[in-house]
Amino acid sequence: MKLVRFFAISHGVTWAFFIAAALVGGVDTPVGNTLFLLSGLGLLLAGPVLASLTLTRTERREYWRSIYDVRRIRLPWYLAVFLIPLALVIGGSVLAWAMTGDVTELTGLLRPAGFTLVGFLLAVVVAPLLEEMAWRGYALVELQKRHSALTASLILGFVWAIWHLPLFFIPGTYQYGLGLLTVPFWQFMAALVIGSVVITWIFNNTSYSTLSAVLYHAMWNFFGELFETSVLSDVLYAVVLLVLAVVLVLRFGRRTLTGRAS
Repeated sequence: MKLVRFFAISHGVTWAFFIAAALVGGVDTPVGNTLFLLSGLGLLLAGPVLASLTLTRTERREYWRSIYDVRRIRLPWYLAVFLIPLALVIGGSVLAWAMTGDVTELTGLLRPAGFTLVGFLLAVVVAPLLEEMAWRGYALVELQKRHSALTASLILGFVWAIWHLPLFFIPGTYQYGLGLLTVPFWQFMAALVIGSVVITWIFNNTSYSTLSAVLYHAMWNFFGELFETSVLSDVLYAVVLLVLAVVLVLRFGRRTLTGRAS
């Protein structure tokens, strides 16, 4: 029941604002931009508010501690959080260069993509915090009470990807620029599902640290905003991500993704 309420709120409230923003012309209009920003209420209600209303006192304390407790993340995991997203972007571009011989696949890594300061802050600071307080901080914990870490990751990854779907209809958003049902569309959606496994691996190995998920999500968005990559390199990014996810499952086990039975 907790998860039913969670997904109803996270998608229902957020989608209502997303759809309204699309109908008034997108984020480039004052009203559309305001509605888009208000969509964050869906995640606030589904994460912190729902946690406060449905969790026990001990669970609530654990929920909030997981967001700010930096001691849960040991140095190797901080390195994983910051370096894996970078390595994935570089790996996709290097593979694209190796396949095509086109040096621009590499020079794109030296040519920062264009972005506004507000858009950058939303993508790297606001979105990761709001999303992960809901997705990993609440939903993933509840899902893992019923399913293995791998199954929970894939369920959440699929739901997470679907949550983004209305963004492809809102003019001015990153997703709108990718286009609906295009190759970049499928790459984006697949990366969310596959990437969910990697985030769970980090989350579980840092004692359910929501902060680790926030930081990884932030770095994922940061390097995505920073570099100008091609469609091919983005597709190969997803391929490398898939290989990484498979290796993690084989090495650490689908049950917990920690190498431990429970």
